[in-house]
Amino acid sequence: MPADEVKGELEQVENELEMNLATNRNVIDQYQQRQAQVRLSWCLFVDALLTVYQIEQLTQDLAEEEARAGKISSSIETARACFSPPAKPSMWTLTDDVGLLGACTQGSRF
Repeated sequence: MPADEVKGELEQVENELEMNLATNRNVIDQYQQRQAQVRLSWCLFVDALLTVYQIEQLTQDLAEEEARAGKISSSIETARACFSPPAKPSMWTLTDDVGLLGACTQGSRF
């Protein structure tokens, strides 16, 4: 093989290698960019998922607090009814229909 042919073939192989090297660099850069995008997307997904979970948890906590406030309000109303004087004075009498303890009936006069 003459030296000129070997030199031409060597230049051709070098050119192919340079093209491959440039292409490989672009592929690596594209891969790294895509990897960064996937990481960012994953982080955003996890963040959104946590936000949804937090909203659900806060909604549940709010419902529990509202139920507790309703029970307390009901207890307060019951206590007020037991210890507040009646709006109109009424007459109460004891009857012996229930035994020794008797029963209170409203509206009867002594």
